Order: sequence, then C-alpha cells, then structure tokens
Amino acid sequence: MFGWFENIFIFVSLNFKQKIRKNYESDICTYVAERYYYSTIHGWRK
Repeated sequence: MFGWFENIFIFVSLNFKQKIRKNYESDICTYVAERYYYSTIHGWRK
C-alpha cells in the first residue's frame, strides 16, 4: 500500500534537501517530516 508513496516521498525528500539546503526552516520541516514518516511507517524514529 505504501510502496509507491514511499518511493515518491524519498525521491521528493532528497531533491528537497538538495535544492533548498541553505533554507534553515526547510531543513527543519524536512527533518520533522522524515521522523514522522519513519516513526509511522516503520515504527521507529531516526
């Protein structure tokens, strides 16, 4: 169920961090989103 979403999320997340690396708030948002994603889907926090 989460197969396609997982691939899209990782792809967008990597591109997002590369393109807006210098934006501090964007990095924070990406970090929070990653922690929420991993804790929800995989059951553990990064």
